[in-house]
Amino acid sequence: MCQFAFSVMLTAVLCMGSVLRPSVVNATVYYVATTGNNNNSCSTAQNISTPKRNIAGASGGFSCLTPGDTLYIRQGTYTDQIDPAYNTIPIGGPSWANAITIAGYPGEVVTISDGIAIQDNLNLSIVAYLIFDNFTTPVLWIGGNSHHIRFSNCDVPGAPSANNIMTQSTTSYIEVLKCRVHNAPVGASSAYGFYIAGHNHLFDGNTVYNNTGSAFCLYHSGSSDVHDNIVRNNLIYGNAYDDGARNNDNAALLLASGDNNQAYNNILYGNGNINHANAGGGGGGGLGVSYGCTNCKIYNNTIYGNVGIGLSITNSPNTDMKNNIIFGNGINRIVDWGGSAGSTSTTNLCGDNTGMSCILTTNLKFVNAASNDFHLQASSPTIDAGTTVSVVTTDFDGVSRPQGSAYDIGAYEYKGTTLSAPDNLHIVSQ
Repeated sequence: MCQFAFSVMLTAVLCMGSVLRPSVVNATVYYVATTGNNNNSCSTAQNISTPKRNIAGASGGFSCLTPGDTLYIRQGTYTDQIDPAYNTIPIGGPSWANAITIAGYPGEVVTISDGIAIQDNLNLSIVAYLIFDNFTTPVLWIGGNSHHIRFSNCDVPGAPSANNIMTQSTTSYIEVLKCRVHNAPVGASSAYGFYIAGHNHLFDGNTVYNNTGSAFCLYHSGSSDVHDNIVRNNLIYGNAYDDGARNNDNAALLLASGDNNQAYNNILYGNGNINHANAGGGGGGGLGVSYGCTNCKIYNNTIYGNVGIGLSITNSPNTDMKNNIIFGNGINRIVDWGGSAGSTSTTNLCGDNTGMSCILTTNLKFVNAASNDFHLQASSPTIDAGTTVSVVTTDFDGVSRPQGSAYDIGAYEYKGTTLSAPDNLHIVSQ
């Protein structure tokens, strides 16, 4: 099962992208650079040519920041520890409109050698309303009572003996948007792309791949605090293939405790451990709902070409499953292992309908499944075959639903022409 672990040693490099910065009145922009000087005042550091030298610390860029401000970090390598155990973390708010933005400067490469860990400051002040944009860091860790923390346009390539991104059970309203999360290492005791506890988190528009454990594991053993989290519009492939210690039956996307967790408009393909595949559905790689995920929602996902069971449910009452494609997997049906009273399956399209209620098909007519293009051809049986779902207003590409007389099944809505997937610019924060 999922395991909590965190490695303190981190390395970070800038990942290019556009800064998601709120619009505020009288916000101030400050600069940090390896050529800067901490003797420069905060007023002086508002000039790009006279920056501070350090990000954190009593005289670094953090010391200048008040709600609504932005700190741009210029190209170079920094040894600052962005961790309240060593340096005070600035606090924004009281809303996203007054968040503090800390961003790698556009077009430049930034390395933060000791990475990013967010929790309460040592004076017990709660860290909130921060935006970290355009970084690459092997591990992101968010704990304590932190809330309203956003990571956007980031690259998270993994580190030894750690989950790539982890949130503790006391956190809330954490967002990870448009990030690449990948290569959690073989042989690590914890090797998940996302290991998530806490509530009201949003994971939108990420690409999660080649992690040895699950891409997403939402779980806290024996607890109900993992609730009202949303996993949507994510591309998930090549995960749950080998944990280096045991045969791996991990689902690529696992909702595994708490109430009202949602997964929709995700594309899962090529996940699972081929060395552990068997006729009973071993090998993992699909989407799983288990360990008391009550009232959880599984909508409009495309689950294709995974090693084990496409979609499974166990000990999770009142799970609602609508408009999902389960095709080309080791097991092409919705498998109910029991203990899930009140769960419903409506307008799901499967290659095998011997499990929970599923519409049987033999050809989904994707544009090019062999090249992992799961857009729909004009004659696809998924078109206008779905059920209206109020929370799913767009598809993976940001196209409004429905385009025809009814919702299409799967992550894509057919619009009459084949679309190439954009950068998921439809992201809306909670």
